[in-house]
Amino acid sequence: MTNRDREFLNTVIGERLEQLYEEHIDELRPHKDELIRLEKGYWSALDKLSEDDSEAIQAFTEHTFHQSANVEKVMYRLGVIDGIKLTKIFDLYK
Repeated sequence: MTNRDREFLNTVIGERLEQLYEEHIDELRPHKDELIRLEKGYWSALDKLSEDDSEAIQAFTEHTFHQSANVEKVMYRLGVIDGIKLTKIFDLYK
């Protein structure tokens, strides 16, 4: 795959992820009341910790969130790449 192909693929994937997120936002995030309850509990627990412990938990939480988002992107890209490969294979046998 050329750099140009990779760049195009990244653009298409980014746009598709945004589209899917907007279409399924209610399914992807908890209900607002549940989210507020969870966030209050999170901050309440952090307030009871020392500053160092609180920062460590926050850093871990942010890292875990970003790691999960990156895994989803990679898996989506691999699926798209497989789809492109299959399309090329099917085109060979037309």
